[in-house]
Amino acid sequence: MGKGFRSFVIFTFLLCALKVSAEPVEIVPVWTYHATPPFVIDAEKKTGLSFDLAKLLSERSNGAKEFHVEILPRVRLNERLETGAQGIALWVNSAWFDNEIKVECLWSSGILRDKNAVISPIARPVEYKEPSSLIGKRLVAVLGHQYQYIDELVNSGDITRLDVTSHKAAVLSIASGHTDISILANSTAVYYVEQLELSDKIHFSHYPHTRFQRRILVPSEMQDVFELVEEFASGSAVDAQWQTLLDKYNLGSDYR
Repeated sequence: MGKGFRSFVIFTFLLCALKVSAEPVEIVPVWTYHATPPFVIDAEKKTGLSFDLAKLLSERSNGAKEFHVEILPRVRLNERLETGAQGIALWVNSAWFDNEIKVECLWSSGILRDKNAVISPIARPVEYKEPSSLIGKRLVAVLGHQYQYIDELVNSGDITRLDVTSHKAAVLSIASGHTDISILANSTAVYYVEQLELSDKIHFSHYPHTRFQRRILVPSEMQDVFELVEEFASGSAVDAQWQTLLDKYNLGSDYR
């Protein structure tokens, strides 16, 4: 084999390798309106379960896709879905969207069991059974949030609502005993109770306000992305890497 031919073969190989490496990586927007821990802890530092999940999905694509988290209000998410924008939404459930979005989008298997916990001061524990069991209580609520079945009792004056600007403030209000009850995502409540070392000050009702599965929403046009997402989601309950991430935020097998 001549020297010139060997050089040609090497050149051709390097050219093909360069072509393969130059294949563009698809950027997949990852939308979330859940901007509280454990989903988003520090947006600037990109820490929190949303960022961890985006990184995991990028790894599972074997370099073909990069999932980039974008935090946006719920109204903006609705606008993007209604206008056909391409991206996926984390931590959602079809019950929270109108019928058009339910039908036109693809929904992954559940990736996190969650619920809206009813918390109260441990010195005055409240056990939630039904909305009427909260009559006469002072509810510390996050500004702008709505509470199914409870809002009616607030409007009638049977429950007194006091607004705060964050979930952390709601947890601290309960821990201090200044208010009687709060209703917030269990995943967030557990995070703050653990981080602020408040387990001896806050009582979790045995029965939650509501239970739900958090899923990933994917527009139907993004079938290849959905296949990757669903491959992960359908096996997430036994996915060691995912379970390790959940444990990191106290959401693993011992999650209350």
